[in-house]
Amino acid sequence: MSWTFLNILILFGALQGFILVLILIFKKEDNKKARLFLTLILFGLSMNLLYYFFIVSNFSKTYPFLKLLYLPWSILAALSFYLYIVFTAPFQTKLSVINKIGFIPFIVFSVILIMVNCDIYFSSSSKYFSVHFINIIYLSEEYFAMIFALFMGYLSYKKLNELEPQIQQQFSNYNKSKLQFHKRLIIVVLIFCLIWVAVVTYTKINNIDSFSIYFSIWLFIAFVIHWISWTGFIKDEALLPVFENTKVLEDAFVIEDLSQNKGTLKLSKDSEYYKSLISLFEKDQIYLQPDLSLKTLSDKLGISKSYLSALINKTTDKNFYHFVNSYRTEHLIRLLKEKKNKNFTILSLAYESGFNSKSTFQAFFKKNKGVTPTQFIKTLELNETLM
Repeated sequence: MSWTFLNILILFGALQGFILVLILIFKKEDNKKARLFLTLILFGLSMNLLYYFFIVSNFSKTYPFLKLLYLPWSILAALSFYLYIVFTAPFQTKLSVINKIGFIPFIVFSVILIMVNCDIYFSSSSKYFSVHFINIIYLSEEYFAMIFALFMGYLSYKKLNELEPQIQQQFSNYNKSKLQFHKRLIIVVLIFCLIWVAVVTYTKINNIDSFSIYFSIWLFIAFVIHWISWTGFIKDEALLPVFENTKVLEDAFVIEDLSQNKGTLKLSKDSEYYKSLISLFEKDQIYLQPDLSLKTLSDKLGISKSYLSALINKTTDKNFYHFVNSYRTEHLIRLLKEKKNKNFTILSLAYESGFNSKSTFQAFFKKNKGVTPTQFIKTLELNETLM
């Protein structure tokens, strides 16, 4: 058994991943499918690291059966990441035929690798598979895993870009850094995969057979698990919010609502529900509630989320997120103009106005007003001086 600093780092990464798997198993969330695939991501990466630890620490020499742990875990992790994004929205509610086909490479390579490894480590007589064939299998699996990860990463990034408007349709406050965390993770993994393809190709062309080059991929996986642990779980940015696809809801239910309630459900400003909506915002200032969501507001009005979403979109040309935060921004501006608030920070007044995230507040304010909050205050102070 060989214990080195690098070996310990690899083992620590694997154990950290398994701990996160246990946390996810016992974590209570509504979106069980999304949580399942996030669990598979971490399990696949952790199993990969555990296998590498057994190899570099020489455990596998004492216990040859441990080499059977060598399965295409990276293929499983890449597919699971994509499905995690898909079921977070959800863009769909169950596995499609194409999704199921995506598991075939993992299953096929797993069966082949188990057969090859059993032949290598447990056959007492002559080996069934030739060395040349075995090398082709290992190389094919390695290249396929990297190309598959690149493809799944590309699809996942596209889905993430579609997620933001979906989130904005249901949450008045959302942590945009959660989306940024997932996007950055994808970009880092894609860059590493491209570099790794180049490294492997270079070593094969030049007949370089150095086991040490694989330490980079093991340490990278350990880094990814640590990153997911720290940013995703400790900073609470791993699990995206659980929500429904409002486009699907509108297509499926708004028409039904309108047909069943002729004369009462109108997507116009003369609708009684629109008047009640405006009253809640202008008189009751419901937007001051930081946790205000589409569901909360629809329950308050006694209408479905799908109808409320369509009503806001149709009458204001804004989605739910922009509609609510426009009121919060105007409320904040009123507070900034009051002399009694001069000693308060912008952020504290933003929280008082209903925002619950510094990044969300600053990004929305700049997009809505064309300047940053700080620049806006300087303009106010300049105007006061001139007056």
